Amino acid sequence: MMFLHKKGLFTSFVRELHANQNETSAVETLIDVYGAGLVAIEADWKTWVSSQPYDEDVTLVQAAFVMNKSKWDRWWQDNSDRLYWDDGEGIYRVRNPKLIDIE
Repeated sequence: MMFLHKKGLFTSFVRELHANQNETSAVETLIDVYGAGLVAIEADWKTWVSSQPYDEDVTLVQAAFVMNKSKWDRWWQDNSDRLYWDDGEGIYRVRNPKLIDIE
């Protein structure tokens, strides 16, 4: 997504994907929006990824979203009854977000 965004193509990709969701696949839409085949897109993406700075100052995910296994297991045990499975979205949702303490 960031690759497409930095190329100025993400918004167009999402719009086309939505407009053509029943007519073309996501891959076909990507090829159309990008204006090149998958081999070229992948090569450009790999070049872009390898050019990105990566060091201790780069935060890929906010620390608040990351838990080690023991913290996650404890959080899940304490909060799983406050979640429900949304079949339409295929994800868990929070029954009442104000009741959940991440710490």
